[in-house]
Amino acid sequence: RGAPAGAAGRVTAGAAGIGARGILRITPVQAFGTAQAATENAGERRSRGRGRMLWAIVLGALGLGLLGAGAAVGMRSPYGVLIAFPGGVLATVAFLLAAERIVPAVLRIGGPWGAGAAPRLADRNALRNPRRSTRATVGIIIGVALITMFAVAGFAYRNTVIGYVASFAGKGISQSDLRQAADAMLIPVSIVMGLVGFSVLISVIGLVNSLTLSTIQRSTEIGLLRALGLTRGQVRAMTFLESLRMAVAAVVTGLVIGIGFGWAGSVAMLGKQMRAYGSLWPAVPWQLPVVTLAGALIVTVLATLAAGRRAVSVSPIAALAQS
Repeated sequence: RGAPAGAAGRVTAGAAGIGARGILRITPVQAFGTAQAATENAGERRSRGRGRMLWAIVLGALGLGLLGAGAAVGMRSPYGVLIAFPGGVLATVAFLLAAERIVPAVLRIGGPWGAGAAPRLADRNALRNPRRSTRATVGIIIGVALITMFAVAGFAYRNTVIGYVASFAGKGISQSDLRQAADAMLIPVSIVMGLVGFSVLISVIGLVNSLTLSTIQRSTEIGLLRALGLTRGQVRAMTFLESLRMAVAAVVTGLVIGIGFGWAGSVAMLGKQMRAYGSLWPAVPWQLPVVTLAGALIVTVLATLAAGRRAVSVSPIAALAQS
């Protein structure tokens, strides 16, 4: 019973240590913001970024290799999952290491979502701080990926069982009984998906808080834009499009990762049976992308209500006085 509390304490202590290490790197000269110190700090960040990307490439290649090997073994034996599981762990670590490069690249897809000042400003705001955008969305990405992975694996198992039992058709088993039994197998998967859903909810709160904090930090900038002629409606549109862009990017990235991991895990465990009684294609229920995209829209509305109210309350006169 004490294991969860101990694990939570260790994770908290580790997170605090990582945060404190970053703060302790700042020298008094850097705190005063001299040009030389800023240059040195930027150089240190680039050096750490290159090292992190190198580790991400190595771990990603190893992880994807193990996933592929596990899937190949799964075509003959269910023990392929023992090879694919550590590959999935390594690939996840690689994604987290490279997230500050991957998430901004996804956010750039499509350019500004519309014409006019508000879409262009929203596009710039979403990309101006890759670290902030990544930290605001990575929790949602992981949550959506986990839910998608369990859904794809569960439906692959369900379809394989239906195909297997259907081979005994005409021997006292009706199609309705067959589907009821197969659907009952999805109940444990649904329970796990519901538990993971709570973590996604927590990540949504993190995204809302991040956008609200970003709006507070940009109060002077927003006030100056208002003074230059940006209306309250355009400010709300800018905030809405920024949050929508981040939410959609997180959902799409999570869906892609979850489908890939779910398919690889299914083949690693049931590849032989899937080839004989079902299909080797990923079993993606159509409700999954619809529900997740609808959830992204809800997240966007929540984030806009919180951050947009703060943004439109900025006084142009006060912003001009502070600039």
